[in-house]
Amino acid sequence: MRKLKALLEEDSESRQKLDENSIDEEDLAQRDNLLEKYGLREMDDDDVEELLGRRNGHNLNNKDIENMEMVLAKKIYKSIISLPSIKKAAVEVFIENDIELYGTVNIVVEYEPKGLLNRIIGTSNDNTETIEVTQIEIIEIFENDHEIIENFEITVESF
Repeated sequence: MRKLKALLEEDSESRQKLDENSIDEEDLAQRDNLLEKYGLREMDDDDVEELLGRRNGHNLNNKDIENMEMVLAKKIYKSIISLPSIKKAAVEVFIENDIELYGTVNIVVEYEPKGLLNRIIGTSNDNTETIEVTQIEIIEIFENDHEIIENFEITVESF
């Protein structure tokens, strides 16, 4: 009996403390008015984690990274093959997700045959246009984080 009385007394004391610490309706109304005034919304822990994960790249699993590699490789290929000086191209993309995203883009291109005048003058086919197109595609994929281009190594081989 004593234990039961003690538990009941503790329960009533904890309820009083809870009632004292609880927020009354007036405070909630003021808070809602402030949120509405500034166009804010309440966020729970899942929303915060999702936002932080999106920014830091922590919420990407292996399947997401593989899909990202395939999409990026296809977009880069289509952009490179649309250049008039390119006859054929092959693109490989490898992305790693450590503390932040970084990757390697390997491109092999075959240029269109040069005309006689270009052979005589000796203009060389440099790969700057191919690298620039690749950088643009990477920036478009990661539209929220333009500095990610610095984390990608782009190599171009030609034959």
